[in-house]
Order: sequence, then C-alpha cells, then structure tokens
Amino acid sequence: MAPLATPDPHRSRAVLIGVSEYAASGLHDYPAMAAGARELARLLQSEDVWGLPKEHCRTLIGAEATQANISRELAAASEAAEDALLVYFGGHGELDRHGPRTRLLLAASDDQFPNLLNWRDFDWLRGHLRHGAHPAKHRILFLDTCHSGEAMNQGVLGGDGGETWDEEDRTDLSTLFTACEKFEKAEVPADPGQGRYSKFVAALLDMLGNGIDGLQGTLTPEDLYDGMKSRIGGAQTPRLLCADGAGQSPLFKNRRGSGPAHESAGPSGRSTMPLPQGDMIGRDSEVGNLVRGARQAAGGEDPFIAVVHGRGGSGKSAIVLRAATELRVDFSEWRIYLNLHTWTPGQPKRSPEQLLEDLLVEVGHTRIEPDLAGRVSRWRRWLADHQALIVLDDVADTDQVELALPPAGSRCALLITSRNALGGISADRSVEAVPLNEADGIALLRRGTDEPLDESILVRLGGLVGWSPKAVDGLSRQLAHVRPDLLVQSIERSGSPVLEAVYRDALAQLGSNALHRTAIACGVHPGPDFDAGSIAAITDSDEALIADELHRLIQALPHYRFRLHDEDAALASVLAADSYGDDLRGVRARFFVWMAGRVHAAVREIWGEDATEAFAKETPGLEFTGPGEAVKWLNDASEEMISGTLAAISAAHPVAATLAAESGRCLVLLNRLDDAETVATRLNDLPNARGALTSSLSLGRVAFSREQWTTASKCFQDALRLSRTAGDHIAQADALLRLGDVARMLEQRSDVRRHYNAALDLARATGDRIAQTAALLRLGEIARMREQWGAAEGHYNAALDLARTTGACFAQADALLGLGLAGWANPRRRYEDARMQFLEARDLYRDLGLSRFVEFCQSFIAKC
Repeated sequence: MAPLATPDPHRSRAVLIGVSEYAASGLHDYPAMAAGARELARLLQSEDVWGLPKEHCRTLIGAEATQANISRELAAASEAAEDALLVYFGGHGELDRHGPRTRLLLAASDDQFPNLLNWRDFDWLRGHLRHGAHPAKHRILFLDTCHSGEAMNQGVLGGDGGETWDEEDRTDLSTLFTACEKFEKAEVPADPGQGRYSKFVAALLDMLGNGIDGLQGTLTPEDLYDGMKSRIGGAQTPRLLCADGAGQSPLFKNRRGSGPAHESAGPSGRSTMPLPQGDMIGRDSEVGNLVRGARQAAGGEDPFIAVVHGRGGSGKSAIVLRAATELRVDFSEWRIYLNLHTWTPGQPKRSPEQLLEDLLVEVGHTRIEPDLAGRVSRWRRWLADHQALIVLDDVADTDQVELALPPAGSRCALLITSRNALGGISADRSVEAVPLNEADGIALLRRGTDEPLDESILVRLGGLVGWSPKAVDGLSRQLAHVRPDLLVQSIERSGSPVLEAVYRDALAQLGSNALHRTAIACGVHPGPDFDAGSIAAITDSDEALIADELHRLIQALPHYRFRLHDEDAALASVLAADSYGDDLRGVRARFFVWMAGRVHAAVREIWGEDATEAFAKETPGLEFTGPGEAVKWLNDASEEMISGTLAAISAAHPVAATLAAESGRCLVLLNRLDDAETVATRLNDLPNARGALTSSLSLGRVAFSREQWTTASKCFQDALRLSRTAGDHIAQADALLRLGDVARMLEQRSDVRRHYNAALDLARATGDRIAQTAALLRLGEIARMREQWGAAEGHYNAALDLARTTGACFAQADALLGLGLAGWANPRRRYEDARMQFLEARDLYRDLGLSRFVEFCQSFIAKC
C-alpha cells in the first residue's frame, strides 16, 4: 500500500517564530532561536521534506518578533491555511501562579522583565490555531520554551471551564509538541560558541534533514516524538499530544525513506567551550597555525594534536580559545573544554583515570568502566566515531594526557595548554606563547585609554611586567582611570603581585577616603548587584551620600562593580580586611540586618503587620510607600536578596532564619521556585531547630506551588511537629493552614475544615491576626463553593476587617474578590454590591502588580 500523502503544501501555511532578541535587559538573548527558525524554514520549503512555497512560510526572528507582528502573521496564516497550519514558537516561557490557575506565559521581543504583566498567555497563541474562517484540517504547534509542558493542561476552553485536552474535540489543536515538561527548563545555548540550535529544535532538524532509518516514505507526529526522545536523552522531556488521530497522520516526507540523507543540522552534540575573554593583539600567527591544522582534521585528514606551552600569564588559554572560536563551524557537532587546574591552589592533580572519566562524562556517558583499560577503549571508540574539537587546558605533563590522545583515522583536533613543552607527545604543532613584542604590547596598553600617552612611559610600564600578555591586559584596563607614571611608581615600589599592586594603587587614586571606603564596601557585599541602600548599611552612612559616591565611583572605575579585579575575585575580601580589620564581621552583620529589615518591610506591605518579628523597628527608613513599590523592589533586588540571604545563613547570623523565611515567601510570589528551594535547603545548615522548622515550611510552599502534593504534605507535617516542639504558635498555625490547602487539593474534605478551624482557634488564642485572616479567607472559600452564602459572606467580611487593621493588601483584595464572587453567584443576585467589590479588589491587585487577578476581576465586572 502506498503511504498516505503529507498535507498539501500549496493549501498550507507556516509561521516560524524565533524570539532571539529582547528589549528588556533582564532577558537573555538567544541567537539559537533565530538560527533554528531559519533552518526549519529552509527544510520545510525543500521538496523532499514538504515543499512549502516560500510565500507560504513566514519567519519572525529577532526584534521583528513583537506581539503585534506575531498576532498579525498568525491571524493571516490561520485565515489562509486550508489543509495544514504549522507554527513554531521558540523563546522565553514562564509559569504564572498568581491567578486562579497556573498559566504558561510567553515573551515577545518587546515584552518587559521581570514584570510579566504584558507577557501573553499560551491561550493567545493557541487561539490563532483554532480560529479562522475555515480552520485548517491539520494544526501543528512546536512549542520550544521553558515550562512548555504546562500547555498540555490549558484545556479546550482555555481555562473558562477548566476542561483539559479532549481528543474527541475537533475544534482543538491537531498536534502539540512541547520541548519539556511543566517544571523543566528547555536547553538553549546562550551563544553560538555553545551550539547552533536549542536541544529541541536540533533534534527536529536532524530528523527532517537526515531522515529516520527504518521508516517508510513519510514521518508522522509519533515518529518525530520517538525520534526526539532518543536524540534529546535525559536533558529534558519532550511531550506530544494529538487530537483526532493525528498522531499517525503523515506530516513530512522521510528523506531516509525516499532517497539518500541530506546534510542538515546534524546531531545535537554538545559544546562546553567558553568564549575568549579580553583583548588579543599580536597572536594572529599562533592562532592561524592552530586553525589550519584543526581544519585539516575536520576534513578527514587524520587527527590534529597541538601543544601551546609557556609560563603563567603568557596567554596560552587565550590563544587556544580564540582558535576554538574560529573553528565553531568546522566542528559544529562536538566542542569540549576541560580545565585540569594543575596550577590552581588547592586543586589536586588529575590522574589519567580521572581525566578519562571526566571526558566520557562530558560527551554523555553515564556508565564508566572501573578500570583504566576499559576507559581508554571506550574513549578511543568515541573519538573514532565523532568529529570533535577538544581543549585540555592547564595540563601538568605527558603522562596525564597521553592515553586521551585521538587515534589515527579520527576526525578530531586536540589543543593542549601547559607550562611544560610536553616533549613526550607526538604533536603536530608545538607553539610557544612568548611575551608580547614591544609594538604589540604598546598597542594593547593604548586600548585602555583615549589619552595620547607618551610611548616611553608605556615602554617602561610594559617592561616592568616583562610584557606578559595577562599583566599588560590588566594594566591596560587600569589606564582608563590611573596615570601611567603612577602605575610605574606603584609597581617599582611594591613587592606584591603586579595586578594586586596595580589595583591597590587604583583605589588609592580615587581622590577621597570616602570613595575608597565605598569601593571596598562593594567588595564586602556578596553580589551580584547592589544599590545605594545596602552599601549605605555596610558603611553605616547616609543613603543619599552613598548614592552620589557610587555614581562617582563608577565614573572613576568604568569596569568596576562588586569584584575588585576581573582576574581575582578573592582580592575583594583581602582589601576589605585591610580596610575594616577585625570589624569585618560586624560590617557584614550590618548588611544582614539591613536586608532583613528591607525584606520584612516588603512582606509587611503585601501580607500585613503581624507576619514576623519587626526588623524595621531596628532599622528605620526602610519603609515602602505602598505594595506596588514593595513588589517592584523585590523584582529589582531579587538577586541581591538571594545572595544576602545565603550569606547570612553561611555566617549563622541571628537574622538568618527569619530573613530566609520571608525572602523565600517573596521568591515564591515572584515565581522564583528554584531559588526559593535553594534558600530553604540551605536553612538546614543553621545550628538550631529554627532553621529546620523554617526550611520545612519553605520547602512545603515550593512543593505546593509545583503541585507536588505528597511532598508538600510531608514538609508541612514536619513543620507542624517542629513548631509544636518549639512552642512556636505562629509557625504552628501556618503549618495547619498549609495542610488544609493540601487536603483541599486532594479532595480530603473532612481534613480541610479540621485543619482550617484548628488554625483559626490557635490564631485567636494567640492574637495572631495574620493567621486569623488567612484561616477566615479559606473557610469563606469553602462555604462559597458549598453555596452557603451567609457563612461565606460572614467569613469574608471578618477577614476583610482584620486585613484592614493589619494593612494586608493581598488579603484585603482576596476578601473583596470572595465577597464579589459570593454576591454574584447568590440567587438573590446582588450584582451592584458585587460589582463594587470586584472594582475595589481589582485596584488592589493592580497595586500589587498581579495582572492575572486584575483580568479575572475585570471579566466579572463586565458580567455585573
């Protein structure tokens, strides 16, 4: 029987969206998304894949992939497509748990971050595939984003009625591919040096471009899905969902089934090759030598082995990494980098057995032979079967790497750096990284400044460091803000390492002790970013004064942020200790107390006054003007909050447990679940029971947000036990409320009311108004769902009164929303009262930046 035909390309349309550039600075650009969309377009237009006419295939990449452009192209394609409509969307995806249901949000190139208010719900994308004058028979969506598996749960009606995917519903999508599960991240190389395509699209391109062995002339969704799983492996979990029996309907022609394989994207492979750092001058000959030899190996002319040797700081690593960058296209499948850290203090020398194990793990092997001979055999077999570029950096001697050399006949290039010449290796090239010549060294020094510096002083400066490339590059950076004669004086009189001397002198030239103090305070800060408030806390100074000093500091040291030198982050603590002496511990403690007070002020604005111990009384001036400002600060300062919390835990500071509890709560609100889990797990390091209790509650919240009900229940049970032992009534009430929430999700009705009522009784006995409010809101929700209108309104009103006394904006909004829903559903139809409550709730949610709640309220306002 002849195979079924693929969809008619002349009656079909495709829209390929690779969001590779973002206007928001907080979102990573992903060139791989654009590359994947372009290559997919090329293959779809190929006659032996599908034969889609070029005018029927629209590609949106880079800055063109705005919300408006995407909507316009999808609308046009959905109207024109008669047989098949194929959509690929690659870019950032996030989960939004702030609304009544978890949603998958997608970012266009013009969307903001970390504020997700204008990100579009997956229903927006999905709706375009469902609508149109005559919806296409085949509708295929490839969704290549983090958390894309959530799309499987968003229902026929997009959440209006809560239904999930229905294979009998012929108005729904025909086929949905997702790159990963709901709580997984999709692997995308951050730059071209790490790979050309995302993990998901690389597998798809391989199947379309090279075909699949053992199949007939066409490829079905189920064929593609099986191929994806085998190609992607355990890195992420692709998903497939089909309606109307589409899983076995042909989509594309199988190149392997209809003729010889064609060159395309190739296997997904792997790249761990870092990009070269800093400027390079005067190394063209060395780099070119390596590139020419490696390209011969890539072309099948036996392997290529090169050793780049020289003293420390001579630029060996920079040379091979620059060569590796130029070889990205020649070795597009595998580019492996391994630093052996021979000369790194405290690092043991790697044995040949350890080196081979590390290499095998790098290329994806999980079962490693215990004996050396077995590892050598497996590694050589792998090299014989692959085209690979391998860099082994900082090798000790010949014995360490001799067994890892590529065998004859392989298409591999091995680049080695070492302080020794490694004469025992039969290398095709032996390149010595020598000091810069005078002309090249001067050119590199001049890159640091636009000032017309006298050549004689530059010659003197370079000569003092022996024209070492690493040292000259460091001095070049200092010339942006320090006169060369001062650098010369500093190096001539200093017995310390050159770069440390240079930087100490740079700090001394800042012009005032205040700027010097502020610069060192930035080094004390745990990073990765900071604001004037935290630096003011460290220096015990006025925030307005520090804001001005930070501005002047960045002007004086353009490349400076919180590290004191690009090459030596550890120098920060050394110089800080010099400046603060024995008081360094107390300086850090001021930062921890400040961060605890600032986070607590945000918690108080959002959830109310009684939440925990009020640090704001110890550190005045930390208040926010309202919940909106508090949420904005949490978004802006989230990285600083995480690093500060972890540093406080490491120091076992008295505020660590409370700071971790409140920052974890905020991170869940911000949908930073992985970070919240990290903080909660680290709490177990604290040498007291409070750490274990706070950890259990925080881990339970994270598990609950991930819909891991069993794990959440266990964590909250542990927290309840620990809180009873410690006599902590606030934590006990919190644990009871959370156990009630889990029981509700598991439909354990008798346990729900028991836990909520126990929490309410305990909160009333101890005067905990926050817990009382939370329990009343939950009891109101239960009563409303049971259509017990009087009880529901009583609970909601009581919760609203308490929330207003504590200033808990979130709880006020929830109570008003509950009253509105109860009034709207009540047979007495109190629409006007409900409308006013929805309006008031909407405004509060808007202040908090919770867009999904705002939209939910707005939908009921329109119904009243």
